[in-house]
Amino acid sequence: MQTLRIVIFSILFFIPAFSGNALEASIIQEVDTTHRVEVTKIYSEEERDVPNTNTKAKYQSFQVTFLDGTMKGKTVTLDEGGFNVAVGDIFYLRYLKTNDGQEYFSLQEPYRFPALITLIVFFIILVLLLGGKHGFLSLVSLFISFGVIFKFLFPELLSGANVIFVATSIALLSLFVVMYVTHGFTRLTTSAFLGSSGAVLVTVVLAKYAVAMTSLTGYAEEESVYLNLATGGSLDFVALLIGGIIIGVIGVVDDVAITQASIVNELRQANKNLSRFEVYTKALKVGKDHIGAVVNTLILAYTGASLPLVLLLYTSTSPFIELFNREAIAVEVVRSVVGSIGLLLVMPLTTAIAVWLMYRNGSNDAHTHHHHH
Repeated sequence: MQTLRIVIFSILFFIPAFSGNALEASIIQEVDTTHRVEVTKIYSEEERDVPNTNTKAKYQSFQVTFLDGTMKGKTVTLDEGGFNVAVGDIFYLRYLKTNDGQEYFSLQEPYRFPALITLIVFFIILVLLLGGKHGFLSLVSLFISFGVIFKFLFPELLSGANVIFVATSIALLSLFVVMYVTHGFTRLTTSAFLGSSGAVLVTVVLAKYAVAMTSLTGYAEEESVYLNLATGGSLDFVALLIGGIIIGVIGVVDDVAITQASIVNELRQANKNLSRFEVYTKALKVGKDHIGAVVNTLILAYTGASLPLVLLLYTSTSPFIELFNREAIAVEVVRSVVGSIGLLLVMPLTTAIAVWLMYRNGSNDAHTHHHHH
């Protein structure tokens, strides 16, 4: 009976969420809404076996009160597992009523909005206090970049446009906005932008080759399956995977590029008797220390983001080669390696361009600090 209940809930709650006309022939939904509810009473708590598994989960019977909509003030009793609710907690609840009068209630997510806003505000205040003018400009460029992504990238991707071309264009536009808004229109910034752009273009080619060589499908994550259902199978998930790698790499190349351009500028100003080759080699020598730290950060960031997956595979009894071969792991390896290669290439490219521009007509830019974004 419990298994049957789970199957029914899966059909009623998950499939309609990703396909608006799914099951229309068999289930006509009179009402399908989401509400905020508050836990007002807890009746009981107990551990139960999760059907078809060897694990146990904490189940609770509790009362919730609707906080909005036409059902505001009404209460309903739920029997749920996996949330560990307490009196006063606020959740999003999905309410479904079928044409035959059957009602279904299911907790969806904790209400996190206030906590998320608090974190964002704290971050903004810290950036402004510690970064001053450059911190403010970094925030402006960040918001513009996200605006471009939401306004242009996402609609274009969903419209069936060439994913790789669109992602590359948006990546370069984002780099342009971030660098010039934050650091101004100087030769130093131009050096960093051109070096970063070159590294991004190389990353595009390498990402396409790496994804094809490893036969990745783009379906390593369950979100891809849901998105495929929601869009009727109209998206190219291999191209989306490549696009994700391209967008991801711009978050780190700009920092390395600005650093290298700044190093060249400082060396040129400190000793104008140095030749171009001497400045280039000295700048590369300094940049190697920075690049090592950034690559290490990048790899650890990817690993940290996939920690549950890594632990799950770590506990597996399958051979290492078999585990390493799985797409869920292969995707992270490709992302990490391709992103790191793009990061490595930006250093010599930016340094060479910066040397050429800084020595052009004997001109130098004013001292410019580099900042992480």
